[in-house]
Amino acid sequence: LAIHSFSAADGLKIAKPKIAVSSPKNSRLVVLKSTGGLKNEDDYNALHQKVVDVVVNDHKQIIAAALQELSSKVEDAKISLLALNNPALLKVEKTNLMSDIQEKKRALDDLKSRQKVEILDLSAVVAGEKAKLDDLVGQSQLLDAKLELTDKERLLVERQAEEVRIALKEVKSGRKGAAEGVADATNALTLMMVENQIEMQRTRLERLETRLTIDLKRQFVELAGDKANNSRMQGVQAKLLKGAESALGKRESDALGEIAAAQESIVAAENALLKFDIDRETEIARQKQVVEQLLGREAILQNTKPLAVAMRSVERLSPKRALIVALSGIAGGMFGIFLSFFVSFLGQVKRRQQQITVEQG
Repeated sequence: LAIHSFSAADGLKIAKPKIAVSSPKNSRLVVLKSTGGLKNEDDYNALHQKVVDVVVNDHKQIIAAALQELSSKVEDAKISLLALNNPALLKVEKTNLMSDIQEKKRALDDLKSRQKVEILDLSAVVAGEKAKLDDLVGQSQLLDAKLELTDKERLLVERQAEEVRIALKEVKSGRKGAAEGVADATNALTLMMVENQIEMQRTRLERLETRLTIDLKRQFVELAGDKANNSRMQGVQAKLLKGAESALGKRESDALGEIAAAQESIVAAENALLKFDIDRETEIARQKQVVEQLLGREAILQNTKPLAVAMRSVERLSPKRALIVALSGIAGGMFGIFLSFFVSFLGQVKRRQQQITVEQG
């Protein structure tokens, strides 16, 4: 760009100007070289200066932009450091984290209290259902005892009825003997007593049979029905008790899970507080390192400046002495050969003229 602008503006007399750029190893130097004749020395000097001016101006703008960017980054890092070291902000952050921990601990205490009440309520329900089941079991045992007593009473009444039948049969047998001697006043009285005894035995037998066939049978049916109802209610009550116990077990299990989750939340909040301190120290160290690196880069950045003006090389680059000697040798050899041929040609011409002269003479 510098070559073209210089050619257009200043009328560069060099046909195809070229500038070689090189940089010595492990250095920040830039060396410009051009090869040309002495007659174009001024043009090459002006061209080199033009290139140097363009590079210096462009690099100055680049350095200015880079310094501005680095300065902005340094200010941002310093602002971050100020924020990280600000006691008020630090206090607010740590207060918020500690408040979160305290809030979670209070929530855990409230959770435990609420769980305790709920578990006590469910335990009371379980105890109530169990008491009802125990009551039904007690009633069942009482019904079993009543059924057993009823059966024993049935056996007793059957035995008494059988005894009355036997006694009635005996009395009836004695009645025949009393009836044969009825003419006698004593025998008549005896017959009357026998008849009275027969009537009493019949009445008793009727009562026993009524008790056996009606009362005891009805009592047995009622007790059996009560026993069946009791068994059915026991089944229902056992299901209710099992449901209450299952609800209690599930609530206790859920309570353990809720407490574990709440405790994990507290541990996470405490870890967050520790992490905040660690992250803060880490970030402070990182920001300090960033500032040091940016300042170091600022110190390294320097504007490009020319260290020397364009000058002609002390050593001749073209034509080279070896080339001159070689060309001279080649030219001398060719001239010597040509000269020998020319001398030989002249000798031949001279001899030819002498020969012609002799022939004429």
